[in-house]
Amino acid sequence: MSAGTVVDAQEDVDDLDTAPRSLGRNSMWVAAGTASSRLTGFIRVFALSYAIGQGVLGNLFTKANSAPNLVFELVVGGVLSATLLPVFVTAREERDDEAASVLLSVGFVASAVLSLLALAGTWLFDVVWSDHLEAGHATVEAITRFHVITSLLFLLLPQILFYGISSLATAYLNAGRRYRAAAFAPVLTNVVCIAAYIAAGQHLQGQRAILDGNERSLSTLLWLGLGTTIGIFAMTVPVMIDMRRTGATIRFLPRWRHPAISKVTRLSGWTFGYVMANQAALWAVLALLADQKRYSDAFIFFQLPHGLIAVTIMTTMTPELASAAARRNFQAHADQFVRGLRLLAALIIPAAVGYVLLATPITSFLVRGNLSSADARATARVVVAFAVGLPAFSTYLFACQGFYALSDTKTPFLLNVVENGINILILVGLTIAGAAAPAPFAVAYSVAYGCAAVLALYRLERALRQRDPDLTRPDLRPIARMAAAAVAMGIAVWLVRLALPADAGVGAIVSVVVSVVVGAVVYGGVGAALGVHEVTATIAGIRTKLGRTQRPLR
Repeated sequence: MSAGTVVDAQEDVDDLDTAPRSLGRNSMWVAAGTASSRLTGFIRVFALSYAIGQGVLGNLFTKANSAPNLVFELVVGGVLSATLLPVFVTAREERDDEAASVLLSVGFVASAVLSLLALAGTWLFDVVWSDHLEAGHATVEAITRFHVITSLLFLLLPQILFYGISSLATAYLNAGRRYRAAAFAPVLTNVVCIAAYIAAGQHLQGQRAILDGNERSLSTLLWLGLGTTIGIFAMTVPVMIDMRRTGATIRFLPRWRHPAISKVTRLSGWTFGYVMANQAALWAVLALLADQKRYSDAFIFFQLPHGLIAVTIMTTMTPELASAAARRNFQAHADQFVRGLRLLAALIIPAAVGYVLLATPITSFLVRGNLSSADARATARVVVAFAVGLPAFSTYLFACQGFYALSDTKTPFLLNVVENGINILILVGLTIAGAAAPAPFAVAYSVAYGCAAVLALYRLERALRQRDPDLTRPDLRPIARMAAAAVAMGIAVWLVRLALPADAGVGAIVSVVVSVVVGAVVYGGVGAALGVHEVTATIAGIRTKLGRTQRPLR
């Protein structure tokens, strides 16, 4: 090994040891915000269920409330998430305040126009179909339901504008490494919505006629629709305040021909294709799978560790990747990506192992009252099939962020076509073989993302080497040691499950808690013994925190 290689390797180790503490603090804030958002989100679901139940009104509200989300994600959301942050980072690196102002201004105008178009389309739909229903002698119930959903759409579609403002402000703040306001903003949305739903439930007071959608109650619809939209508006308040605190000079400059807008427009076509590829796979599942609810319930469980762990890491690491790419320091991009990948693996791999071993008790006590024990076990098998692919799923999405930081949206689109193509082919094969069940479909999902993750990592390294032929390959061997520690953890959790086999009730909760504690201790101990930096650094940090809190008072 050459002296230069030794120096480079030592610098990489030193860089890991002296990584900015702010990155760790930011990750903790994002994780805390995400966890708080998930918790209040569950309460929001229960409050909505209390207000309108699972009847016709509940179904009408669910469909109407999904409209602004669907329109925003298809037309604007995917473009903003994939292309906006790197452009903001580049503008920041180049101290180009004009580009930032143009991006914010044009994004605001586009979101406002989209909202107005959606409202105009709803109004036209209401006028045409209202006359058609009355002329066709439709039942009073059908006409009432039609007017309920159109009234809700009028109240809910303005959310598109507020989603746009929130996404723009969040991307701008993340580019400046300001994460706290954006991380906790959804909590404010949930709190406002919870209050509105409780008020709606108090107003209804169990009136079954309204719950069944046979009557119109303007005040109830206002609490539901306007309350939800005000909740989305509330999410924009903290991020806008935080933007003001940055001290940056933001002007209203809707210049549609600005180079920054041209760049976003050029990259957005591939992003739209990425979204549509995902929709194709979703349509295949809906068309081929009869038991969609069990698949959907298991997918929600599968998403929890990804949302708490992977999204947190990606949120704080993507600006660093984009900053390195903007400086054309591709070695720094590679080092930052591998640092994030190692941290991701250190947390996601044991989470996946834990999910595989604890899926049944977790599913049982979290859905108690909604599923029988047999249904809970069947759902748990689907969770296990998803969990096997959890590390690959998170790795693939993180690799896509690496491409987006390079302002490359074409490669993620092509990778996504491959991933969804593999998934659909397996689904069709399973259907032909008579195995169209949720668990095999979840296995297909995991296999597809496993293939896509390997291909994405290969393509990302190749893309970086094309930009920097002298790129030094970072060390990925610690990930193998993490996997070994996770295997030891899995054995320990399996032994705990033999001693505490309960799958329902209080026994399930005890089994999960003891398994998590024992698994964490074993994983930390084995990881430290194997010299996994991410584990030893975490243990050192915990010891430091405990030392400070236990310091005697003088």
